[in-house]
Amino acid sequence: MQSCEMEAGRTFVLSIEAGERLKQSIEEFCVQNHILYGTIAMVGTVDKGTRIVTALRERPDRHMDPLHYEMITPAEAVGNGTIFPEGELGLPAVHIHGSVGVNGTGVTGCFREDVVVWLSMEVVIHELVGRGPVRAINADTGIRTLAIEK
Repeated sequence: MQSCEMEAGRTFVLSIEAGERLKQSIEEFCVQNHILYGTIAMVGTVDKGTRIVTALRERPDRHMDPLHYEMITPAEAVGNGTIFPEGELGLPAVHIHGSVGVNGTGVTGCFREDVVVWLSMEVVIHELVGRGPVRAINADTGIRTLAIEK
């Protein structure tokens, strides 16, 4: 295990509107407000056609392929996530896992680019301040994971 200590920064409350892409909206907000590190809590609804990653399938080269679940109707959603810089430019990258459900049936997974808000999504961002981890591609799996520099 690797770890680092960071401090609490600002807190933001977002109301993401119907038709907006969840991940992209949060990442754009982070860029505009200079948020590189943080945690996310969210509650709201997602639209039909929303796809979440529900599992990973290992390939012969040990890299992983995502398996998707597509919503056929709007659904309730809750989730938690993190914000850490990624790539050569060090832009904030959002990673959210959560659950979606309708009429007593639910699915849990990773909320990526294909998550579209239905009525609204309430998002709370707690900024973390200090020198923290970066998200980088793991050469063994092809998955983005945290790298904590000492």
